[in-house]
Amino acid sequence: MRTANCSCPNCGQRIEFDLENVGRIAPCPTCGQELLLTLTQGNKSKLSGRPTRLAIIGIIGVVGLVLSLKVKEWAEFEAQEAAVFSTPSPYAPLYEMQAKAEVAAREVEYQKWLANLHSPVTEEPGKTKVFPPLTAAEMAKAQQIILGMDITRDEVENITWYEHPGKIGMDVSLYVGVFPSGNPVLRFKMRYHGDDWIFIKQFLVCADRELLTIKPKKELDRQNSDGHVWEIYDEPAVENIDTILKIVNSRKCIIRFEGEKYYFDYRVTDRGAESSMAQVLLVYRYLSGNFEK
Repeated sequence: MRTANCSCPNCGQRIEFDLENVGRIAPCPTCGQELLLTLTQGNKSKLSGRPTRLAIIGIIGVVGLVLSLKVKEWAEFEAQEAAVFSTPSPYAPLYEMQAKAEVAAREVEYQKWLANLHSPVTEEPGKTKVFPPLTAAEMAKAQQIILGMDITRDEVENITWYEHPGKIGMDVSLYVGVFPSGNPVLRFKMRYHGDDWIFIKQFLVCADRELLTIKPKKELDRQNSDGHVWEIYDEPAVENIDTILKIVNSRKCIIRFEGEKYYFDYRVTDRGAESSMAQVLLVYRYLSGNFEK
């Protein structure tokens, strides 16, 4: 408990009292004269810079009041914001209709693309599938795709190869070769890369739950280096063009690289109208390619 003192104006007696009693009237213990308990100059200087308990309590109260007001204000703001966002927009039905129309338009374009790619206009039995002529937009797109392709030239056999860039490691892809005659040839490549050999005998293709089989016509190219192995299937695409088109057009496709004892399932993620294989098919058509059997 902190104390202070003052003098009785009647007898001069020094009176000590609790600091909380400042401002009260009390009798002098010596002469009985009532006096006002006040702080002397010395007590004031001693107490300067030291907040009293009441002052501290007051400060804490003010801070608490401010905080409570701020919390209340924030709660009211959040409630108003929630009310704004929970209120359905009068334009919501319009937005929903617009979104459905855009989805429907994309689906129509996708189906048109499938029809052009997968349904030839004419077909001579056992010989050639002839696709419809490219539109101006398709020709412009093919030219743009070619600019971004890896193009290599075999100067010995005079063959120019067109391949989609960035094809390394595990992969399923198409590429085009243009021979001196000017006729393009489409080739299909599937490449396994891992730590152990599979000795692939065939490929099981599951395209949208339809099971198809690709059997190599020749032995696969097998390579190894630094503890890694490659098994590479690379043959003309014409023998399996229907299966290839189903891979490109599928919503979901898994290819099983199957050996005598072991296998590896490869999930094809590069599919659809904008996939690298679809782009190579477009370039092949641009170069006047058909599927000769």
